[in-house]
Amino acid sequence: MGEINNHIIKLSLKYIEGLQEYTPEAILYGLVKVSSLSDKALGFLLKEKNVEDTKEIRKEIAKIRTILEERKLDPELLKYGLRVLIPLVDKDIDSKKQLEKLTAGYDQTTPVTKIMSDLFSAIDEEELNLFSVGKDGKDVEKYVDKLVEDMPDHDDISDSMDETKDEADGQYLKKRKSLDKNEKTGGGEVPESGEPVDIDLFPEKLKNYIKELEKITPAFVDNGNVNLLWNRSLLVSIDDGFGLTTFAKQIERIFEENGLVGKKFSKSIVSECKIIFDEREHEVEMYAGAFEKAIREKGDITDRKKIYAIFAVDLTKVCGQVNDPNFRELLRTIDQYGDSSMVIFRVPYLERHVLSDIEAAIKDVLSIETIVVPPASIDSMIGYMKSRAKTYGYTFDKGCEAYLEQGIIAEKNDGRFYGFRSLNNIVDSVIYKKIKDDSSKKNPTSRITCKQLEGYIDYAGAVVDYEKKLSELVGVEEIIKQIDKAIKQVKVSQSLCEQGNDVERPSIHMMFRGNPGTGKTTIARIVAAKMKSAGILKKGNFFEYKGRDLCAEYVGHTTPKTTSICRDAYGSVLFIDEAYELYRGESDKGGDFGREALTALVAEMENHRDDMCVIFAGYTDDMNTMVEGNAGLRSRIPIFIDFPNYNKEQLEQIFFKMLEGKFEYEPGVRKLAHEFFSTLSDDVLESKEFSNARFVRNLFESVWGEAALRFDLSTDKKLIICERDFKSAVARVDLKAMSEKKIGRIGFVI
Repeated sequence: MGEINNHIIKLSLKYIEGLQEYTPEAILYGLVKVSSLSDKALGFLLKEKNVEDTKEIRKEIAKIRTILEERKLDPELLKYGLRVLIPLVDKDIDSKKQLEKLTAGYDQTTPVTKIMSDLFSAIDEEELNLFSVGKDGKDVEKYVDKLVEDMPDHDDISDSMDETKDEADGQYLKKRKSLDKNEKTGGGEVPESGEPVDIDLFPEKLKNYIKELEKITPAFVDNGNVNLLWNRSLLVSIDDGFGLTTFAKQIERIFEENGLVGKKFSKSIVSECKIIFDEREHEVEMYAGAFEKAIREKGDITDRKKIYAIFAVDLTKVCGQVNDPNFRELLRTIDQYGDSSMVIFRVPYLERHVLSDIEAAIKDVLSIETIVVPPASIDSMIGYMKSRAKTYGYTFDKGCEAYLEQGIIAEKNDGRFYGFRSLNNIVDSVIYKKIKDDSSKKNPTSRITCKQLEGYIDYAGAVVDYEKKLSELVGVEEIIKQIDKAIKQVKVSQSLCEQGNDVERPSIHMMFRGNPGTGKTTIARIVAAKMKSAGILKKGNFFEYKGRDLCAEYVGHTTPKTTSICRDAYGSVLFIDEAYELYRGESDKGGDFGREALTALVAEMENHRDDMCVIFAGYTDDMNTMVEGNAGLRSRIPIFIDFPNYNKEQLEQIFFKMLEGKFEYEPGVRKLAHEFFSTLSDDVLESKEFSNARFVRNLFESVWGEAALRFDLSTDKKLIICERDFKSAVARVDLKAMSEKKIGRIGFVI
């Protein structure tokens, strides 16, 4: 076909070059593909083709969609059906001549309305009717089968069409399912994986790789060296849940758009497999066997050079096994499929020297590029959540960031944070509640206000009014005095520095020692609020972890994990309960990452002594042993606060603070409670197994639970605690077990 001097058609040629057919059907196919691109993808295409007047071109492309709608043609069915028909139409030389005649007078001023009209007139009306709204892929296949049967060499043609139909059918069904889902939900494109579709939401390193791949892939296609793209494996160091799956699917998209995918097997050419190491199993099956299983799941593979698949291979559990012979066997197995399969190895965000060892082992066998993605910051997560809300058509008002941040912190504090999925759950829950609340309003808005968000997001644990919280506590007066003293000293040092006295600011790290239920966590939350109020901590957020939460399961991951936790807590309080789990004494040899976490933590405490408060908490004896075994830790903690067990009077006081304001009770309940707490033995109160305020809370819940059993929802208006409720609850308390000495408690024995 001769040179066509028209931008619209030139753009369409990008999508038919791989087909090597220039017919009216092929040009229409290319135009429909261009019109279905997202704004961002279209922007990349216009930039690639050096189109300057992008505004006018976008208007023309929009008209294509309007024309298809007016003709009642299904764009997805057009892309599928034309892809199948083009090889057959190419047999007709008259079609090519007709196209050349139609386009002979085209230039940059030729409107798209004329181009589309000419194409429709050049295509048989029976063909166009196949793509009407309401038709489906089966109608196209019946028509194609009939065309093939009428051809002299129909047997050979039929065989060659199978692969084309498989590929086109896979694309059509996948897109059709996506569109149907969006029609039902009324929302934008929200990926099933829970990860972002818009590459601008990707971590910077992944986004840059995608943009570069979009730019260079056409060059590899043009010179016929696409195998170099397939052969180029990736090693991505990224924490789980932050976009790797969708990153792989973006690569798939680029490969599809440039004609690199020769066959479709299922929904996607992207497959995932985890490589595991288990001495109880046959190790080859754990390594190469896992990859070969993923290969088999793609279908009946008879030609290793025609796999056309992208494999996301998770090496997390074998990071420390790269010198194992079975790991090398895995790499050799992958190499056998290299001409038409791409492998993306995933490892967590690791220490550089560990990542270098993995990289070197893979490079011995495969061509590889390494991408390191640092853990996402809370600010970037908030940006993602805003964009997620926009896919539903909603926006957050200014100031909502603080509430979104508290939502993220609450997810992290409960120990079950799963990256983008957790962020999606927060946003989706907010949108659901917003729509539910607005359902009864006459004029609902798409704006989510701070006041609404305060009610929608569960950020339990954030202390708003610490003075009120203090008034509810029992027996903490001396503890608060010590904390106020430390805060006052820091404030004085700040004032002296402002006056020119270069006095070193005191460290604010603390250690809380005491049994469970003595108020350590609650006081730590109050410390965060007080330090924010005093201007010592910028944010005053509260991050809560167990000691072992700082440790990773795999070599090289503990230090980055601990550092990431600290990074979140800059300007805030990092509370580490059961901190003694980070130190188990000299007898602990290998296999434990507690010491590594402690070393990383000490470094962070020193480097951020002015903008982070780390509070260690745990049993007194265990915490003392940990400090004695780590001189660096001891020198960085100036504040030690002991939380004594509550006495009998305080326990009784706590019980009635819980009871009053919630339930009414018979006068005799107070007498029974006093008798019960007065008879608690010293052995019980001093036992390490006695949980203090938690013990009281359990008793309180048991008491009103007894009352609830006899509460009649149909007749009773109030739930009143009776003497028998208290007696029944107390009868189930096993004080003897608490007073006995326990052996083998989790932790270590002094």
